[in-house]
Amino acid sequence: MTGGEDLSPVGAGRLVWTGARTFVPLPSRACDIDVADSWLVDGGRCRGLELHRQRFAGSCRRHDVAPGIVDAFLEDVIDVLPRGGRWFPRVEYHAGEFRFWLRPAPRLSASVVLWVPGVGDSRTEPSVKGPDLAALEALRDEAGRAGAGEALLLSPQGEVREGALSGLMWWRGDGLCAPPDGRTYCRASPGG
Repeated sequence: MTGGEDLSPVGAGRLVWTGARTFVPLPSRACDIDVADSWLVDGGRCRGLELHRQRFAGSCRRHDVAPGIVDAFLEDVIDVLPRGGRWFPRVEYHAGEFRFWLRPAPRLSASVVLWVPGVGDSRTEPSVKGPDLAALEALRDEAGRAGAGEALLLSPQGEVREGALSGLMWWRGDGLCAPPDGRTYCRASPGG
């Protein structure tokens, strides 16, 4: 990421990209989302930023958005990100409109309490982040009311798929495990 500390182009709340490094406040209205992505920025650094870019651009292509426009939007977002502090920016696309939301990063914790909702995974497009965000945020809110920090999404067979708003990984011995596509797999830890 390059650029200075000047945050004058961005402020609180959701913003709409108008091109040429210009962002304006999103008018108050319901915000449908076709595609979204977010990532952690800590001290101006981000792990896997290119992977986030690829995922967002790939999902936008499903809506016939030209890659050059997506690239220009993401470059403008990256240019206005703060170089200090911890942030969790979110980019969104819906019906020809690109949006940006600069949010403080969530607080780090050593553990999380998980909650299993009484319903299975009801996402309509599990391979795309965005269309189901409102329902997933509602699940996370319900988990909070139950004293948990995250809701688990389960397959019809009761297998863990992922968290409502987070991916799940855990250590089993020296293996780092995750539940992709309803299957658990493990990779050996570095040096293990």
